[in-house]
Amino acid sequence: MVSPRTSPRGNLSVEEVVHDPNMHSVFLKYLSVADTTNFSRLLFLVSVDEYKKLFLQPTNDMSLRVNYAKKIISKYMTEDSFFNIGSEDLTVHNQPIATFGTYLKNDLNMCTGLCSSDDLFQDVQKSVIEALKPSLKRFQETPECKTLMRFKVSMIDTTIPATNLHDVEIDHTKANFTLERVLSNRRLCCVFWVYLFKERSHGPLSFWMEATMRLLPLMDDYLQTSLPNAAESENNPGLDLVHSQAVVHLSHVLWRKYMAPHATAEVHVLCEGQRALFDVLEHHFASWNRDELLTESQVQQAAMTLRSILCYVKDDLQMNHFVRFLQSKSFQSMLHSYQHRLMSPSHQTLSVATLKEVSSQTHSTGSCDSSSSSSDSSSTSLPELFHCMNVISHQPQRPRLTSFALQKVGGAPHCISGVLSFTSNLQHRGTFTQSILYSLANVYPQDDIIAHHHTLPDHLEGFFSPLKPTIRSTTPPPPSLLHVVIGSTERPFYMACLKRYVPITATEYLNPLESVLLEEKSLCVYVAAGICLLSRYPLFDTLRKRLQQVHEAVVDIPEYNTLEWNWSSRYVAQLAAPIPASPSPFPQSHSIDFSIKPLFDCLHIENLLLLFASFFLERKILFVSSYISVLTTVAEACKTLLAPLQWPHVYAPLLPPNMLECLHCPTPFVFGVHSSMLESVNGYIQDDEEAIVVINLDSHEVLHAPMSLPSTVHRKLAAQLKELILPDVVCSDMLAKPRCLAFPQDAVRNLFRTTWSDMMANMEEFSFPLSDEVDSMVVFDNVGFLKGREATESSFYQIFVKTQLFSQYIATNGVQS
Repeated sequence: MVSPRTSPRGNLSVEEVVHDPNMHSVFLKYLSVADTTNFSRLLFLVSVDEYKKLFLQPTNDMSLRVNYAKKIISKYMTEDSFFNIGSEDLTVHNQPIATFGTYLKNDLNMCTGLCSSDDLFQDVQKSVIEALKPSLKRFQETPECKTLMRFKVSMIDTTIPATNLHDVEIDHTKANFTLERVLSNRRLCCVFWVYLFKERSHGPLSFWMEATMRLLPLMDDYLQTSLPNAAESENNPGLDLVHSQAVVHLSHVLWRKYMAPHATAEVHVLCEGQRALFDVLEHHFASWNRDELLTESQVQQAAMTLRSILCYVKDDLQMNHFVRFLQSKSFQSMLHSYQHRLMSPSHQTLSVATLKEVSSQTHSTGSCDSSSSSSDSSSTSLPELFHCMNVISHQPQRPRLTSFALQKVGGAPHCISGVLSFTSNLQHRGTFTQSILYSLANVYPQDDIIAHHHTLPDHLEGFFSPLKPTIRSTTPPPPSLLHVVIGSTERPFYMACLKRYVPITATEYLNPLESVLLEEKSLCVYVAAGICLLSRYPLFDTLRKRLQQVHEAVVDIPEYNTLEWNWSSRYVAQLAAPIPASPSPFPQSHSIDFSIKPLFDCLHIENLLLLFASFFLERKILFVSSYISVLTTVAEACKTLLAPLQWPHVYAPLLPPNMLECLHCPTPFVFGVHSSMLESVNGYIQDDEEAIVVINLDSHEVLHAPMSLPSTVHRKLAAQLKELILPDVVCSDMLAKPRCLAFPQDAVRNLFRTTWSDMMANMEEFSFPLSDEVDSMVVFDNVGFLKGREATESSFYQIFVKTQLFSQYIATNGVQS
């Protein structure tokens, strides 16, 4: 440890100041005004001194020293730390401080034994002490220092308690909290916004943030990238139109949100000059047509007017809000608790980010103590900070995997993940022996992405023959072709299974009763065998068609009706062949390869809308049907028609008998069971019967649905569905009836998507995007939104805005770029 010493002729040394808490508190006050860089360096020396005191403790805990050392590095020796001690004139062994700190932290991660000696920071200490000496020399000429030296004591007034180092840091930080600094720092800006939001006075700051961080950059980007490139615009005018539409859309949203009379977060104006500017901006925005390209003049004039308005808004923030924010108890408490964590994780210039870009990682929360206050500035993520401030935010989740790695042969993609066959195990009835005939992951073993996406799942036995793997009959049961969904909600496998029943002819596999029945009543025992196709895409029609074609090709071969049948490579290649990209069915955006008609065959329109209300309110949903493929098709159709919303919870359209315990799941779910298992199902759900919405697809019933969709949505959607699905009924009184056409699948899907999009559209006016350099999120104004709902609809929306379904949508789609 560097021992304190007093320099000749009564001069102070840096070491002496560091070791005396009262001396360094006075010196810190001087540096906070005269030399902010050396302010951080003196804090560093004090923290190192505290670190060395750990070696004097009886416990001498190695892990405590390691954590404290890492904390010092993060707080003082990284580029993004608020108290960064590095500069061009301060190096250690010819290395920048940040680089040296990184090396030191890496060394500690690999060898914690480095903390067994108290000279860990000795090299940095020497450089910092040399850098502090000029400032200390100037400090000794101040009246405060002369008074300190004249009395030769380590505090100015013995009646005044020594200043706490943490309080000195707080005072220094508060002195640097200006409106300019807050507005230029995304994290600080978000904290200021939360304070105003809780007071319901967030309109001006919200408008400033969205106009500055979203609309103006979008306008500038449009002027720079879209308009000057006339040649590129002629080649691809669609790109420019998309950019223009984004500008028009956002401008209209901001107008409705902040500037229109009775807006959600209205920005009030007092003088005629401000009102005139708002009128000019309204004129600009109102003249913009979404379907026409904006001109350079239109965008430039609107941007100039908007910038003038922002000057007024900034003055309003300074006079009416910012000072009140700094003096508030909530700000004081927040500053003491989260001082360093309020700072943005990086001082680098931030490009405008949209809320559809999900942050790459979430940082863990750091700790703080009385001497060194907190960990590095990036130790707390913005959502965690908001949680501490008791504000609900919606953060985008990692993107769902909607496409999988594919290999193409002649332009046709390999969409078949695997082909496998199965036969009943005669020695252990009810179990199967399966054989993988083709695996995409095995075809491309060197491609890790292919292997990750297409490795076939385990535990498929329960889906080969969910019902009656063994049948006693005088005639062979007919073959069946069913399709199911297997796996997680986000990364399912879609499987089509061709099953046939094969007679057991060997007497050694028959029990005595079966032998007697066979001999006396010709009652033969049939066991299941078959072949399955698996894909990452819902290509049910394609998978079924291929299996049917193969079945028709081999059905007359005698060996096919035996357990010894082996599928030749020719048939396997036919099943696993690449699927032509043109024409369909290879799935493009929002496309499916199955009919949603069974959903409308099994449920009347009113019950269908009750079902979707249950989806919106995240109820537990149980489908019941006598047909396994119907369970799968109906559940998949519901997921499809729910778009652009995505069901975020447990999803298993078919529960085999050995998985019925899943009905005890405490979270929302979508399950399906065969009707033959209803008695067993009732035993599982009798204690939770009212909480589960039961959809009996055989009897067209919906039981225990909580409530309907909002009345305006329900009436309009029901009427439009009747026109599409029941044209003969709706148009029965017309002179010329419409011709009966095929089921209008695309029209129905478009109707549902449009309905939900319209239903969610005005929610953008109550969504406030917030972000720093790492995290992005949306705060939704539940109070303002519910206030504008009709009484008959408010109960539905009160539940809906609290669901994960809504949170996920509003975080990723609710705020459009």
